[in-house]
Amino acid sequence: MASGTALIYDEAMTSHKLLWNDPICDIEVPERLSASYEQLQCYHLVERCVPVPAREGSEEEILLVHSSEHLEAAKSTQTMNEEELKRISGNYDSFFFHPNTYHCARLAVGAALQLVDSVMSGKVCNGMALVRPPGHHSQRNAANGFCLFNNVAIAAEYAKLKYGLQRILIVDWDVHHGQGTQYIFEEDPSVLYFSWHRYEHQEFWPSLKESDYDAVGLGKGKGFNINLPWNKVGMGNSDYLAAFFHVLLPVAFEFDPELVLVSSGYDSGIGDPEGQMNATPEVFAHLTHFLMQLAHGKLCVILEGGYHLKSLSESVCMTVKTLLRDPLPQVTGEMAPCLSAIESIQNVRAAHKPYWKWLTYEDTSFLHNLSTRSDLPKTADTNPCADDGAKITDSNETDKIERFLELHMKNVIFPVPPIRTATTAELKASAHLNTFPVHLHVVKEMDKNEIEALVSDFHADLVKTNKTLLSLGSTLTILDKILKKEVCNGIAESPAASASVAVALRHPLCFGFKECFASLLETCISFRTRKMEKYLSYIFARKNRLERAALNTILIDQRCVSEVNKKLFESHIMLGLGFFLPFFFPVLPMSIFSFMFVLNCFSLLLKDADGNDFFSAVLGFILPVAYSYQPNLIVIAVGPNRSLGISGISLLFGLLQGLAESRILAVIEDTDINLMQSVAKTLAGASVPHFGVHVPPTQEKVNQIKMLRNQLQQDWKMLQCSVNDGI
Repeated sequence: MASGTALIYDEAMTSHKLLWNDPICDIEVPERLSASYEQLQCYHLVERCVPVPAREGSEEEILLVHSSEHLEAAKSTQTMNEEELKRISGNYDSFFFHPNTYHCARLAVGAALQLVDSVMSGKVCNGMALVRPPGHHSQRNAANGFCLFNNVAIAAEYAKLKYGLQRILIVDWDVHHGQGTQYIFEEDPSVLYFSWHRYEHQEFWPSLKESDYDAVGLGKGKGFNINLPWNKVGMGNSDYLAAFFHVLLPVAFEFDPELVLVSSGYDSGIGDPEGQMNATPEVFAHLTHFLMQLAHGKLCVILEGGYHLKSLSESVCMTVKTLLRDPLPQVTGEMAPCLSAIESIQNVRAAHKPYWKWLTYEDTSFLHNLSTRSDLPKTADTNPCADDGAKITDSNETDKIERFLELHMKNVIFPVPPIRTATTAELKASAHLNTFPVHLHVVKEMDKNEIEALVSDFHADLVKTNKTLLSLGSTLTILDKILKKEVCNGIAESPAASASVAVALRHPLCFGFKECFASLLETCISFRTRKMEKYLSYIFARKNRLERAALNTILIDQRCVSEVNKKLFESHIMLGLGFFLPFFFPVLPMSIFSFMFVLNCFSLLLKDADGNDFFSAVLGFILPVAYSYQPNLIVIAVGPNRSLGISGISLLFGLLQGLAESRILAVIEDTDINLMQSVAKTLAGASVPHFGVHVPPTQEKVNQIKMLRNQLQQDWKMLQCSVNDGI
């Protein structure tokens, strides 16, 4: 099994620099690379990566994408003086030559190919190449927009040729449209190209009609070019996540890539003078995390733009930390995409409905009266972009941005627990995890008498056998270590998973949580498959240990747990609605009632979920609600009578690790060794197994999700993907 993260950096690429005054090009500076690398060193990330040397891309490799005329023109600049360089640079849109530019550009190409080789050969799982000049604007026969050779496009063609790949996904989250990449692959169905970019109705550079949502590709490539235009500045974390949930991820899982390449431009981050967007660095960790669930984790991140050095370098670090499988910080800001973002998402879905099965039964329609069109009446935006980041970006003052990011990153970055995954000695032996390729920490189990005392008053009738009693002790011990942040996550085995979870979450006070809570929230995401009745678990969270005392509990089982419900009812817990507030809250707001209903409906969405039914439920509903809610702990109970397969359960674990700083407790009631191993591997950071052959979603599931979305999106705003759905 491949392990490790490659990092490619060569200081020689900083020798490409502007020799004359040019107000357009003067932001593309060598410090973009050096500042990023220095920040990686500051966070001690460099020594954790696998160093891979850069090399020059060969002429033959460059010619996979570019014309010989373009190559010869670039070569000729090596011996030119400044006046000649300035003259030839003027032949291109927003580009400058230096005598070292050709060498640097070849190093950038070679670095991208070295990264592809390292990932595809299994030397590493994933990696990042810090390169310049960037590449995604470069076209077959022309330099453009700071780009000489199209590094990512060459990497894609190289991977197809050398490794025989038939499906490559390119994700371009730079704030500018990578028109060069689009032109190269717009007729090629083997490459799915996704780009979001500042567009403003064709007012923003490169100001092309073909950068809009209706440019879907040509010929056999129709449907394989996805443009998501941002028609206003100030887009933030929730807008980017909504684009992933409602456009990119469903398409990507249907496409099923063998390799993912990222044109990783951070000018879409806060403070950048080009983008003027408000996305903070941690959102790039979440975007990276989602892409790591594709292609068996084969992910190559290649630097493009980014012109605010602090914003750029912090975003690079968040990306690399995620590639290294560090727990993700929670996303900051209100989880509510703005109206303009939803309009763009709606139009992209409408444009691509003819080409993708996941959209077959979606009620998509084009929206022409956009709220951002100056020649049209304005539509009220129910989710305006109005946070501190927006005000800072608009001020355009670099020092304010730097001060903001210094404080912000101190609040976002947290110590990584010393141990990734905890388990029990019994489970490690029974599931044959002793020879496991990743380290699992074995917890010391509780004394039997201690457990009996713990459950004697309240849960004695739920824990009827010694085996159940001992498994409960293991569950409690692992939960304690998760809450104390000694481990990220844990996996326990139980002959009665439902009861173990209910009891464990009832008694964290017995593990030293003497300081009770200022507020108590409880949530339960119940995944009922066939006969699963309503289920509830809850947690007391110690103040200062969990900033927000919240729990998402996921139950994957078919069995009735009426005995648990009975006991919970006797404890005055609101049954079947999946939400509990302390008794001193006299009134529940409407949003809480909505959440009760949401969680109760999750079970229906995964009932007999197959293929894209699973993706429709998870990507279209469960993840948007979970990100809207931002839990601080996730508990997943897996029963034996489940309809979800091993790959589906593992993928669910993988996707949900982006939440709650990866604090997940898995309680499994199953003797399937393959399931145990797959869940343990996923929790420990291994790539999720392949989901299987894609099948289209059923109309029944799509209608269920649409109905729920219509009812609940005003309270859980990440569900919003259409103006006609209630905005």
